[in-house]
Amino acid sequence: MDDDDIEDVALGPRQLLRPRPLSGGNSYLWRLKHEAEDDRYIRILDDIAKLIRISELACDEAMKSGPEEYAHIVTDAESDYIEELIGAAFLILQAKIRRVVNAAIQLAEAMKSNQHIEIPSLVNDSTIKAIGGGYKGTDTSLISFVWALANYFKHRDDWTHNVWASEEELAEFPPENRPRKYELKTRKIVQLAGIVEFSTGNMRTGFEFFDITPYSSCAKLAQSVQRWADEVYKVGKSELKAATDSR
Repeated sequence: MDDDDIEDVALGPRQLLRPRPLSGGNSYLWRLKHEAEDDRYIRILDDIAKLIRISELACDEAMKSGPEEYAHIVTDAESDYIEELIGAAFLILQAKIRRVVNAAIQLAEAMKSNQHIEIPSLVNDSTIKAIGGGYKGTDTSLISFVWALANYFKHRDDWTHNVWASEEELAEFPPENRPRKYELKTRKIVQLAGIVEFSTGNMRTGFEFFDITPYSSCAKLAQSVQRWADEVYKVGKSELKAATDSR
């Protein structure tokens, strides 16, 4: 048991609801609050948005000035660059999500271990990412879509063709040829977002799924992630309060 655990064992109901980094409060609740409120990732996405906008303007200018062959060369090159920038944006968003999820799980585990208090919405990775409900009529949350698209961007070049196989085809594969479970999980989620095998525009498709057009308006997606992060903290504190009130 470390110093933080010893401190939290002695906390009363009011102190449990007081987010403070050191003594006199709940350091785990403070960490979740800190991670939820940290907006540095938004500033990074603003920088990425500026780079995407430069590429968008370059494409527009090439289409206007011609000739057609030149325009195609420029738009192909800039489109490839936009794909990479959008992928980087998803990775930045994933980093924000990871920090909030880790802090939320640590809060839930500490409260259960030290205070015998359950925080149902923060029990694991899945329940935390599900906060906010399904997105666009699916059972998958916006956060889970962002997470899956980031994973797709990181690992897509390592995927074999078998990852894209249908359920019927997968059933016929010998065990050694079957994709890993996490690859199939990611593929199924990104397919709901319109991602297809062999496309060179899948990351742009991902932004379009979130209604991010033009692509340089990616701040809208960062704001959606921030609303989720704020809600994670709000839900966690609310359930913690309900548990202390019922004692």
